[in-house]
Amino acid sequence: MRRPDLFFVGHPRSGSGLLDSFLKGHPDIFMARKELHYFGSDLRYHVPPRGLENYLEHFSKAGDERRVGEASTWSLISERAAPEIRQFATEDVRILIMLREPVSWLHSLHSHLVFTGDEDLSRLPEALDAEDDRKAGRRLPPYSIPACATWYRSHTDYATQVSRYFEAFGRERVKVLILDDLKADAGG
Repeated sequence: MRRPDLFFVGHPRSGSGLLDSFLKGHPDIFMARKELHYFGSDLRYHVPPRGLENYLEHFSKAGDERRVGEASTWSLISERAAPEIRQFATEDVRILIMLREPVSWLHSLHSHLVFTGDEDLSRLPEALDAEDDRKAGRRLPPYSIPACATWYRSHTDYATQVSRYFEAFGRERVKVLILDDLKADAGG
């Protein structure tokens, strides 16, 4: 069974669905279903954690495509995902990162989390004010997955997040895309 060698990491609400659909449509790429969340053990996305056999089963239909990949949002904010992927992956691994302008991204993320029931404070300023309490384990929304989803300001530290992937894989194996650039070029 083939193991993935293409990892699309990023933030939710940053164009990940759009890019995932482009990748799924490419004849040389097999993409598993989105949001497997096998890597990033610090996120505690799956409790208990997804097993390796279960994870690899999602790639069982891969054929002779040039790349086999997966897209899991939240992997970019994880402190452990990059080294976990590095330990798992082949030497020929490639990483795609999609970023979105942070102010519009925060508004979009907050609105989405309110809609899905992962955020119980309906106004973004209130949610931002609650961030320190939430990091300390207080005032947490009852159903937020991952638990750190509502640590909004922390998620905009793009330099630290991207650097973890550069350090783990080298710049030559990491491609950073900007959602606005993708939108501007999508028709061309």
